[in-house]
Amino acid sequence: APVAPSLKSAQRYGVDAAVTLTAASQGQRALRRAMWMTALPSINKPIRTAFEVDRDNAPALQDSNDEAAKEKDVPMPPMWENLDGLPEVKVTSPAVAYFSKDIGSGEDGEMKPTFGCKCGGQDWRPAMSHPSISFRQEFIDLHPDFLGRIQKLKVNLVNDNTQKTQWDATYDLLRFLKSGDVPTLTETTPAIPAGGKQLRFLTFCPEAAQNYTLKVTALDSNDEPIDYFQDDEMHLSATPAKPPPAPEEDDLLKFISPAKQAEKIAEQGVIKEHGMETGSTGEMLKES
Repeated sequence: APVAPSLKSAQRYGVDAAVTLTAASQGQRALRRAMWMTALPSINKPIRTAFEVDRDNAPALQDSNDEAAKEKDVPMPPMWENLDGLPEVKVTSPAVAYFSKDIGSGEDGEMKPTFGCKCGGQDWRPAMSHPSISFRQEFIDLHPDFLGRIQKLKVNLVNDNTQKTQWDATYDLLRFLKSGDVPTLTETTPAIPAGGKQLRFLTFCPEAAQNYTLKVTALDSNDEPIDYFQDDEMHLSATPAKPPPAPEEDDLLKFISPAKQAEKIAEQGVIKEHGMETGSTGEMLKES
């Protein structure tokens, strides 16, 4: 097939030529998309854009199940570093209708490190985002009308020991929902103004073992609670981070100034040279 010149070079021929070349370029993209679809019969997910898969690499995506299994065995690098000092947050009792993959560690996920702090109550502040919430598929299957009724989600997280409210907000789940997607509360969904007492999620900063209760209520288009989804509770526990282990002598030498460190090494050398190490003096006396 002939290769069309670039739009930059087409500017010399006027606007009409550029428009023509644009249409030709779009036609080529549609043709490449069709070729990719026929080359990927084993892909279940539809291709969203024409550039998600390279046509030349399409046959490589038809690997056997054995190759896919090998890839699963490859260890993944850690996603987070410098986690020392973070509190440990666990889901002690999961909710019936929903789950959160990042609010605490449990069968549904792991706590996101940014939802905890390392300085205790002295540096308690809102997190950069808030936990995500998804609805359990079993609950959706049991209530077929739910996805057609849900409009908003009301959340309330309270420290059971101090009665401090750490998160109290309402979210419009349909505002940014794409066609065909299941409503979920993503961590970047903005809270409705004046929709609660604590719109920004406060991090977990326990100075001692603490318990928390998260209550979630689904609201319909009239801001009325859905009768079978009111104050569905999830229970969590948080404990402070364990103190770091005491540094050994070799580790302490790293923090000594170079002059002091050199002096200590020289002193050890003199002791060794004159046989003044532990046990060496006794051996010298026996020989004499």
